[in-house]
Amino acid sequence: MLETFGTFFASLGSVLSWPTFGFLLIGMALGFLVGILPGLGGSTALALMLPFTFAMDPVTAFAFLLGMSAVTATTGDLTSILFGVPGEASSAATVLDGYPMKKRGEAGRAIGIALGSSLLGALIGSFFLALAVQAVRPLVLQFGPAEFFMVAVLALCFVATLSGKAVRKGLVMASFGVLLSMIGQDPGTGRLRLTFDLPYLMDGISIVPVVVGLFAVPSLLEMMAARTSAVPTVSNDLNGWQQGLKDTLRHKLLIIRCSAIGIFLGMLPGVGGSSSQFIAYAHAKQTSRHPEEFGRGSVEGLAAAGSVNNAKEGGDLVPTLAFGVPGSGQMAILLSAFLITGLTPGPAMLTDHIDVTFSMVWTMVVANIITVILCLLMLRWIVAITRVKVPRLIPFLLLFIALGAYTASNSWYDLVLMLVIGGVAMIATAWGWPLPPLLLGLVLGKMLEGNFFLAYQLSDQTYDWFGRPLVLVMIVLLALAILAPVVKKRLFNRARGTITEHETARRQVRYQRVWRGRALLSGAALLIALWAVWHLQFELDLSLRTKQFPLLAAALMAVFAAWQLAIDLRGRMPVNTMRIDAVLAEAEDLADRPPPTSPSGGAPGGASRAAVEPLAGHAPTATLPVPSGDDDPKATETAPSQESSGPGLRQLVTPAAVVPFLLFFAALYAFGFEYGAPLFTFAYLRIVAKERWWACLLGAVVTWAFLYLMFTKLVPLPLLESQVFDW
Repeated sequence: MLETFGTFFASLGSVLSWPTFGFLLIGMALGFLVGILPGLGGSTALALMLPFTFAMDPVTAFAFLLGMSAVTATTGDLTSILFGVPGEASSAATVLDGYPMKKRGEAGRAIGIALGSSLLGALIGSFFLALAVQAVRPLVLQFGPAEFFMVAVLALCFVATLSGKAVRKGLVMASFGVLLSMIGQDPGTGRLRLTFDLPYLMDGISIVPVVVGLFAVPSLLEMMAARTSAVPTVSNDLNGWQQGLKDTLRHKLLIIRCSAIGIFLGMLPGVGGSSSQFIAYAHAKQTSRHPEEFGRGSVEGLAAAGSVNNAKEGGDLVPTLAFGVPGSGQMAILLSAFLITGLTPGPAMLTDHIDVTFSMVWTMVVANIITVILCLLMLRWIVAITRVKVPRLIPFLLLFIALGAYTASNSWYDLVLMLVIGGVAMIATAWGWPLPPLLLGLVLGKMLEGNFFLAYQLSDQTYDWFGRPLVLVMIVLLALAILAPVVKKRLFNRARGTITEHETARRQVRYQRVWRGRALLSGAALLIALWAVWHLQFELDLSLRTKQFPLLAAALMAVFAAWQLAIDLRGRMPVNTMRIDAVLAEAEDLADRPPPTSPSGGAPGGASRAAVEPLAGHAPTATLPVPSGDDDPKATETAPSQESSGPGLRQLVTPAAVVPFLLFFAALYAFGFEYGAPLFTFAYLRIVAKERWWACLLGAVVTWAFLYLMFTKLVPLPLLESQVFDW
């Protein structure tokens, strides 16, 4: 115990030593910018900065990445309060009470509450992580290959089944991710599979270009399509933060309870930061003496939302460190950093590398304390950052995306892979297909295969290991994870009663408009899965050991995709349009009449006017069950859903976004990084951002100087040269 305490406090010295502390400050500075500017996001920032950890030791790398992540979660609340625009997806609940407080002249007080509750939540989450390391260690040491295999299966199932309404889509994406992880050399036999005779694929799919393509490309294209400044102006009423800090201490018990909720939900893979915030927000409202103030500037609501953001980080790290199972999308990206730095999550992180684990605890503590102090001291300068025009940032963000993908293996094919995955991500996002299951499947695929065959061999080539106690416990949890959404949906439908004719008509109208796109995407997934099965089984001469897991992943993907396609095709069912028009017209007429009162003060049968009015406009509101984006036209879901389907393809694939995006990579192909990136920066700033000549020239010079100093002087790495000209 004394040795553990000594390691714990020695880890603080490692975090505060040079150059680790310097990289921590750099990560925090980037987190400030990412958290305050809407549209970037913590996952995007981690994906962009991940390649820069190649030359770092583990403590420095995690100080850099975790410092950025912690700051992003805190500063995202500032944008939510000042402008009513969430700086982060996990800051959505902060808008509900933070922005109303700002509008009534209490912006400073709201900021004080958000920063104070975030700091307390971070300290509670870090304290829990430090204790959990000691509590989880004996359990983790009992885990063998069989248990780790089941943990990976359970994590994939959790993420897929917690993908909002898109359960089947989540299972398809998870299976697809596992199939992608099988590309390359089989570690057991050394045989190649699914490489298409491309040398680039012989070592498998690199995680970094996939991460950048999944998260950074859609976000950047959305920003390029918008072309607007980040946020409007804000009032100068930023005083009163001292009162906000006092309010935080006054509601410390509420913050402790909500932090505990965030920690617990953070340990569950797939729940997500926004879901955690809304669950804690609902708890605060249920236990409040003044629930009517929520949504109108409630101090309790703002404190609850702010405390969850950073508390959940401590919970997220527990399964990531102990079992190698990321609890969120950001943790999945962080798991890639383990692979880059040569560490293996699991028992080793709680024994041999306990100093690295404790350094993560101290990184979260130090980063959040510094963040809150700087936010309070530099609040007016921070607000000025939010007025930066987005077009001025685009060339530099494009450069970071390209560098992030290219430095994975210093190959042009890294950029090609990133663009392909980015295209998949845009299509998937537009139609509500979740991305985290794909990333988690890619990360955990090798772990699944390796632990499965190792457990098989250790059991004398039998399957007796399925009878081990911990394995049986996780099989029960797996069954519960699969059955829970089905039971929940049936209980909801039974409690709600029969769907009205008006609602059925409205759902059929809406589903008729979108079934083709949904069916096309589901059909494409099915064809990919069937082709993989055919290719592995009949076109490749492989042993059963080599092709067993890729075949299983492809077969599961085909089953789930076929199931989803059958559901999507139901949207094409012929409907009686005359009957639909009649019932919708009847609904409009009913909405225009004053409803007769009932003893309970509502409409007959307990239905209120608010439940009828949405039918008149043919548009559902948050008070009604709305059509599920995943289920058939007669299915129901409660609204609002925590999972958004994201921007549509028409919002992303616009000439203003796609043409410059492709021209940037064409410039890299033709002229290389050293000349192509500065030329594109000059052209984009001049033509799109409409900056002055001297500003465009300055941007090009800064771009060239950054590439020269970073990759020639500081970290000598060969940048992509021209693929057309021989300089």
